[in-house]
Amino acid sequence: MVVAGEHDLSEKSGDEQTVGVQKIIMYELYGTKRNSYDICLLKLESPLKLNDKVKTITLPEKDEEFTGEAIVSGWGVRSFGSSTSPVLRATNITLISFDECKDKYGRQFDETMICAGSLGKDSCQGDSGGPLFQNGKLVGIVSWGVFCGHPSYPGVYGKVSKFHDWILAHN
Repeated sequence: MVVAGEHDLSEKSGDEQTVGVQKIIMYELYGTKRNSYDICLLKLESPLKLNDKVKTITLPEKDEEFTGEAIVSGWGVRSFGSSTSPVLRATNITLISFDECKDKYGRQFDETMICAGSLGKDSCQGDSGGPLFQNGKLVGIVSWGVFCGHPSYPGVYGKVSKFHDWILAHN
């Protein structure tokens, strides 16, 4: 089941749309290497109706690189070990270079990932699968990290531009 257009999970706004999932399309190499290839597509049973609460997002170009600030959003916990939020939250975080992420995470980090974080701001448990976006483009998908908002370990995201051709092939 997918719910779109909802901002506060504790109360129905009337703007939400609920649609069943017809098929989950897992990336073929998911599970072959720890944390890599962390992406799937959901084929919905019926299309969502686009409006001011339900919108599309632009895919990045193949291997497109991003720098600067991006926004991550989700209903996850605000800090490690706390309760999830009923209200959708979003925060600006800084995209970090591949080399810096590789230095922090070593072999766990590869070209299918991007990392981001800013002075205690990060995605956290319950945000997995959520978007990391910049200027209307989907940069990443919340994947994993060490605690939440840890100053030495930024959050790690599936790098959508690495999966561009695969996404289009299954569209």
